[in-house]
Amino acid sequence: MTFYNVTTFLAGLVNLALAIFVLIQGKGRPVTRVFSLLALILAVWSFGSWGLSVASSQEEAVIWAHIFFSVSFLPPTFLFLMIFITNDLRRINKVICLLSYLIALFLQFSNWTGYLFQGVTYHDFGKFYFPSAGSVFFLEGINHWSVIGYGIYLLLRKYRLTGKLIEKTRIKYIITAVSIALLGAISNIALLLGLKVYPLAYLTLICCMTLITYTILKHHLMEIEIVIRGCLKISNMIGEHNFPAVKISMCRLFQ
Repeated sequence: MTFYNVTTFLAGLVNLALAIFVLIQGKGRPVTRVFSLLALILAVWSFGSWGLSVASSQEEAVIWAHIFFSVSFLPPTFLFLMIFITNDLRRINKVICLLSYLIALFLQFSNWTGYLFQGVTYHDFGKFYFPSAGSVFFLEGINHWSVIGYGIYLLLRKYRLTGKLIEKTRIKYIITAVSIALLGAISNIALLLGLKVYPLAYLTLICCMTLITYTILKHHLMEIEIVIRGCLKISNMIGEHNFPAVKISMCRLFQ
């Protein structure tokens, strides 16, 4: 068991759990469905990365690499989520999001035809296989950084325009979380391009989603108020057994 092995698997579990959690608590609203889709994409990517660390042969690693590149759908889904969170429904945003999805579909075609990555390389320093960038990988990079960057721009624009303190607080947490994740993504891109850099994207992804979870719990991101509902459910259960002191303590704990 290696550090890479543990962080990739843990990142997959965290994102899968968060996807299910938000989907259940979000009552089927579009914004929560998009967030769950984003977390699911990150979970599949993380498990694909984990598979690259446990593959017993190069042929098996190539299969996991195909799963790894499901991350191509991350940029348009991230932008889709930012459009919902900022409520910025301008036509230009919808067009950019659609174009990004079309590029992602093309990249998935390239993924299974040998153009997105050129086989896998085993790295002794981390004990894992990792894909090598193919002839159209540059398009993956452009789609990632430009579209995610545009999504951050929408957040900054919303931060400037809104007068609500709670919205400003949520946006600050989201921007911080995404920035942490992007710092780790740089190391993964460097490794894909052949540089001997340890991939830290999964560790920073765990930090990112932990911060997003905190924002959901503390500041009701996407209007999910599960903390209050959790407090009421637990306190009512305890109250039925006539433990008022414990009931009050539990409510304070969940505030």
